[in-house]
Amino acid sequence: MSTDSITDAVFEAGILLRADGADLHLVEFDEANALVRVAVDISGSNCPECIIPPDLLADMLTDAINRSYSSRVDVDVHDPRRDDPSLSEH
Repeated sequence: MSTDSITDAVFEAGILLRADGADLHLVEFDEANALVRVAVDISGSNCPECIIPPDLLADMLTDAINRSYSSRVDVDVHDPRRDDPSLSEH
């Protein structure tokens, strides 16, 4: 089974982040455990608080991947703003 649909979904979701200087990267697709790991890269953003909030982003990405992939998968989104809340403050 191809991972192209997952790669495409991550790329498409990343469009929203790239507008604010951030991006999404597919870290791992573990088909055996139905798990997708994605990382948010905010290193190019001058305004991390302008990026879609972490919880909303995770929900949107999970929905996008599960719509495009033939089987249901869990999606783990590593977002550095969760580790450092000051990056999300307005």
